[in-house]
Amino acid sequence: MRPLTAFIPAFVTGKSGSKSRTGGSKRNRVPRRAYPLWRRTSVRVGAAIVLCVGGGLWAWYGGYVDTARASAEDLVEQSLKNLGFTVQQVTVAGRDETSTEELLAALQVSRGQSLFVLDCQAAKDRVEALGWVKTAAVSRLWPDTIHLELVERRPFARWQRKRRLAVIDREGAVITSKEMGRFATLPVVVGEGARYAASQLIDVLATEPNLFHRVEAATRVGDRRWNLHFDNGIEIRLPADDEAVAWQRLALLEQDYRILGRDIEAIDLRLPDRLIVRVSNTGVQRMRDPGKEA
Repeated sequence: MRPLTAFIPAFVTGKSGSKSRTGGSKRNRVPRRAYPLWRRTSVRVGAAIVLCVGGGLWAWYGGYVDTARASAEDLVEQSLKNLGFTVQQVTVAGRDETSTEELLAALQVSRGQSLFVLDCQAAKDRVEALGWVKTAAVSRLWPDTIHLELVERRPFARWQRKRRLAVIDREGAVITSKEMGRFATLPVVVGEGARYAASQLIDVLATEPNLFHRVEAATRVGDRRWNLHFDNGIEIRLPADDEAVAWQRLALLEQDYRILGRDIEAIDLRLPDRLIVRVSNTGVQRMRDPGKEA
């Protein structure tokens, strides 16, 4: 093998002949002014910097940098595709209610797309914006799969606003307003702030299941308290505070006096030391003429 130095010309290595080709005496020459090495180097480096900066600015303003970068990205993406890193399937765990179409639309991917193009965080945010999805995790499974882990919301109540119903979860998040017949057994809460206060009320009502199953709806009043509407038309007015105490009080009244079977329209439980009852028209007639059937 030939040594590499045999191919290096003399002018690169700095070697030259000792005699002048003109044959003139060295004494007759006018010596060149010697510049310090650092000055020569500085001039060269400065010129290179000016050239690079100037060329860079020219390329920037001319739009060539963006074009070159886009071309490079396309080249890399195509190379990765050629290696087989493309989306061929999407797998999902934890899905019961969310539709396949909604998930694919939220992921914004298509078969054959480079797996590296997917922004997992942005895809996660879009998936979690779907009504049924509470939390989501999006990941790549090499070489060709996108995997989703879902935790879906659980229907808790029906929320009525402006005469329209929607299913909400325990935290008050709206899940869906479609196929409402599937959720006919869920309690109904009405009013602007009702969906966020529903869980506290329903937990209280559930302590007396015999009464709870007769409640057809609960209306939020001034975003402070509740009015309960029973299946026989009676309205129960709960206080803003101590609604659990008032609910227990109603349970005792029903147990001892069967108050919900009387001819009344409303029971006001907002005052802890008194009971206010509004009698129905039928009840008024009976009080006026006790011997006459209404």
